[in-house]
Amino acid sequence: MLKHKIQTIFEALLYIMLTYWLIDSFFAFNKYDWMLESGDNICSIPSVSGEDRILQAMIAAFFLLTPLIILILRKLFMREVFEFWLYVFTLVICLVCGWWLFWGRFIFC
Repeated sequence: MLKHKIQTIFEALLYIMLTYWLIDSFFAFNKYDWMLESGDNICSIPSVSGEDRILQAMIAAFFLLTPLIILILRKLFMREVFEFWLYVFTLVICLVCGWWLFWGRFIFC
């Protein structure tokens, strides 16, 4: 039982890392990223408008969070409480990471 819980926690952490990497690499692109030189920060380049960011965020959420939502619903119906709450926590972390990659890092600019 403990081994299964540890494995489930590891899978959730792996999903969080994979989602963060995929969002950062493929979805949260900025058409001005090529202007970023070594030593510069994100504030030294123009940012994409908020409407484009919303579209990118919704596409990323659809492709990356839909499997997790299906898994959450499955665990809810099967009444596996530990895994249900673990995946809900994973979903919240993925949403916070997505917010950070799309909007949060531009707060201080």
